[in-house]
Amino acid sequence: MTENNDQIVVSNIKDDQSYCTRDVDGVSGMTVTALSQFCGTGKSAITQLLNQISDSDPFTNELAECLKSFAGSNWRLFTNDPSGSAFIIDEVCHAVLEYYALEARGIFTGLPAVASVVEAGNKLLPAISKLFGLG
Repeated sequence: MTENNDQIVVSNIKDDQSYCTRDVDGVSGMTVTALSQFCGTGKSAITQLLNQISDSDPFTNELAECLKSFAGSNWRLFTNDPSGSAFIIDEVCHAVLEYYALEARGIFTGLPAVASVVEAGNKLLPAISKLFGLG
């Protein structure tokens, strides 16, 4: 959370899609709408994930690894912007984007099966080579 005397520059791109930077330390952020559009998912999904992060115990949570360090912490920047928008700090935005890019969409869920196939292929290839007189 930011103090009222901190200078924050807010950029409105369109509608509720806004970004901000706090002058005193360079911390940046974006609105939930901007983050959801950036992640390619709905605003309600991002809101639910952010609530899950803030409601989680910092020591005993089952969040994805990229989100664990933000469990139970305050990750919002409040501004004096007339819209009253709360901004999600850049580090959390990065973690949420990583989560949606790598984990939420299941990119890595098939890796154990692929690794097993590769391992089996590495064992089988020398035998096949010998069979055809290539090894």
